[in-house]
Amino acid sequence: MDINIAKPRHLQVQPVGACWALPGPLTRADAGRATKAARSKRSPGDGYRAIDRYLYDLGGAEVNVTERRITLQGAELPAVVTAMRADVRARTNVLTGTFVTVGLGGGEEPLRMEMDLDSDQPASAWFENQVITVSPGESIVVHLRATAVASSVTWDLLIDFVVAGRTWTERLRSEDFLLRTTGLPCHTSTHECYDSSCTTHENYQVHAHIGSQELVIS
Repeated sequence: MDINIAKPRHLQVQPVGACWALPGPLTRADAGRATKAARSKRSPGDGYRAIDRYLYDLGGAEVNVTERRITLQGAELPAVVTAMRADVRARTNVLTGTFVTVGLGGGEEPLRMEMDLDSDQPASAWFENQVITVSPGESIVVHLRATAVASSVTWDLLIDFVVAGRTWTERLRSEDFLLRTTGLPCHTSTHECYDSSCTTHENYQVHAHIGSQELVIS
């Protein structure tokens, strides 16, 4: 997804793959609509993003961690990124319904940083003693990993920039970039959730746990 930001910057944001939790059961009809939407896309990456969108619109949240690859592209003037932080819009109880895994991977090796969404003012500690300078024509990839354990968090990503002495903040909204992250109920582990995955690039399988049962729709 490409976004035109006020010159001189451009920003590209991509999901990395996720285990999702829903507030309730995933019906066969819902799973069928999600996979149908995925198959209508031209590439596997677009197909997975279609599934992510469908799960988000059902009230879903990514389990424990939300990962995004953010590509900063330089334009006419050098840009300095001074912070990446979260604006928490809502905190609710963790989601305990269906768990769904969706896979996506690949790409160049990024600059990695983390953010704790359970904190009062979530922000990446990477920027405490350093910044990112993006020169004209340069591309820098950031792999942001935002985690939540205690609650389900709906959040916007805020990126602070300085260009030509001017400071401003770019807001990436939850509904546009599917930024919602939930902790797990105490009886379920992230490892267990990821181990249940049978997602493939070829047929966009959705593998879901419904209560004590498994549902696979291809």
